[in-house]
Amino acid sequence: MRNEQFDFQADSFTSRAGNFVEGGEIDLNGTVFNAGVVADLSEEVNVFAKFSQGFSAPTFSLVGFPNFLGFDPEGFSIQEDIENLRPQKIDEYEIGIRGNWESVNASLSAFYNFSAFGETFEALPEVAASEQIRSPKRVYGVEATVDWEPANNWQLGGILSWNEGDLDPNNDGDFRPISTFDIQPLKLTAYLENQTTSGWRNRLQVLFVVVAIARLKKTSIPPQLKAMQLLITLAVSNWVVEASKLESRTCLTISFFLSIANLPVVIVQAGLQHQEED
Repeated sequence: MRNEQFDFQADSFTSRAGNFVEGGEIDLNGTVFNAGVVADLSEEVNVFAKFSQGFSAPTFSLVGFPNFLGFDPEGFSIQEDIENLRPQKIDEYEIGIRGNWESVNASLSAFYNFSAFGETFEALPEVAASEQIRSPKRVYGVEATVDWEPANNWQLGGILSWNEGDLDPNNDGDFRPISTFDIQPLKLTAYLENQTTSGWRNRLQVLFVVVAIARLKKTSIPPQLKAMQLLITLAVSNWVVEASKLESRTCLTISFFLSIANLPVVIVQAGLQHQEED
């Protein structure tokens, strides 16, 4: 159990839309808790169930800006228009099964979370912007993982994840799908890794992403925003080669981003890692 608190204060200002926004101060706090249970079916296999709560403040950078372009309502007040600034409390439920054998590890889990006052960003095609929506929101999904060591110094495996989400913008019980700004598409990650020496490791990784074309076709989002949604969802780095050194570890990663119209997206990563001996 834990108690979380956020304090927010802002002076009065004039928004980019030219409207006056009255400043103020608000205090957000809430008590949340986590609970879980694990049961062993055998020495290698166990099942688990977990309940957790999250508590987060809204995106304060959008205070007085229901969408990114700043078309805020005239007379917005931080002190009085508390509805847009209410925190979101998320209840999440998860169940799953895990196995740990001599050379294989595997897991399968499913989750569901709900927030009565969630935060969602929805595209506005007519102005090429996004609107902030505070409404009931639910997200659910399934994830499967497997890791296998077929021989000494070799390891391969993958992760398959699927997520869906809905929101009720009118708070009338009529839920509709959330856009890919908030929900990632079906993803399959596979890797092959070799521990060449005690201080050198090579890894080839492929990320296979199924673009939610059916969902996007139901919207009037311009093509350029559809591409932007995918890139934001995947959080693809805007560089191709990344080299970094953290502590005594040196890494080099090369990424290839492949996309063909109306087909899944494939991201290939090849890398090597050097760990200096102590």
